[in-house]
Amino acid sequence: RIDALALRSTLVVHVVGGDALREGADAWELWSPLLEGRSSVAVVVVGPALARDATFARGNLTVRHVRAIYHEWHRDSSPDVALLFHPGLWGYPSWRPTLRLLLAGTAWVVVTSYTLQEADLDRSALRRVLLLRGGRDDADDDLGDDDDDECGPHEERWLWGPEPNPHRASVVRPTATAPPGHEYRENAAWQCLAPALSSVAVGPSAE
Repeated sequence: RIDALALRSTLVVHVVGGDALREGADAWELWSPLLEGRSSVAVVVVGPALARDATFARGNLTVRHVRAIYHEWHRDSSPDVALLFHPGLWGYPSWRPTLRLLLAGTAWVVVTSYTLQEADLDRSALRRVLLLRGGRDDADDDLGDDDDDECGPHEERWLWGPEPNPHRASVVRPTATAPPGHEYRENAAWQCLAPALSSVAVGPSAE
């Protein structure tokens, strides 16, 4: 759905906040589909929950695992796309430094959530960081507050807003704290933000 990336012969992907049991699992099975139509793909999975630093290489695919907090590890170069798999941005103010870094960069940012309701809260958290960019990391505000204007500034950054993810898990995720009537699934909803410095027109894109 990101037309700017569809025709790239090479691709650099950063997985932010990677999980040892998911994104840290079998590297080839997870990431080799990205090679289709490309000459090379480099994936860097970064997160404090990873077991250890490691590098996997097979053919034109290279996958690195980096056990670190993203904004503390980040190098000068930005990826083509950053993936955040159900990070719960709305509930963890500790995400703010990493979000400020990502949203000021040249990468497309894709965020998934367990439910569409959580995706809306994540969007509010992203809006708040965009509005506060340049302020203190310890500013006295609620990162997940959703009272901001849905038609306010920075809305043009969304290539698509929170919506059901066609690639979501088919199995319901047991969640003891789920509100009545809410089903939790891995990557149930997603949204995408354009780079801060992008010459690509932002708007609806065909599948």
